[in-house]
Amino acid sequence: MSNAATSLNTMQIHEIAHFAPQYSCLVRGGVKAYSELANETIHCTAGHLWVTFEGDTADYILVSGENIVVPNQGKLLVSGPGCYRISKGIDGMDLGLAS
Repeated sequence: MSNAATSLNTMQIHEIAHFAPQYSCLVRGGVKAYSELANETIHCTAGHLWVTFEGDTADYILVSGENIVVPNQGKLLVSGPGCYRISKGIDGMDLGLAS
């Protein structure tokens, strides 16, 4: 096995995954928590979502096709039923470049 193949096999996933979009679906009443996603975008891809951010007194309801930018590095909650993508995106296009 070449040195390049060996280093690829030992590379930790979190080094790559940070820049890949995250996809998830939630059933009614399901909740996911995140943090440290400032300036990333939550895209509702199906159903509807309830989103709340730490330090923000408002709650946000997204329906399929809508999105919202995460305003800070604090905790955020996403609840369903719905599917979503979290990405560093511009107009729904995911950027594949590290910032």
